[in-house]
Amino acid sequence: MLLVIPLESLDEPIAFTPGRDLVVYGLIPDVIDGTDQKTLSESLASLKARHRYRTVMTADAKLYGSESMQHYELACK
Repeated sequence: MLLVIPLESLDEPIAFTPGRDLVVYGLIPDVIDGTDQKTLSESLASLKARHRYRTVMTADAKLYGSESMQHYELACK
């Protein structure tokens, strides 16, 4: 799956961590609790069980050209 994110739709540029970052479908009210490894693991398991998501495999920053053309291309599985 290819996901294109226009830079102009973001408040600031994003740093992605391929293989670890998730893309979740829709708007979700969930809060990821990262206070320790156990709560982080439980929060992510809950999110994955209740929502459709994909894992970001590659993230290419296409931050050149005119501002309206700058974007990120994410390959997700």
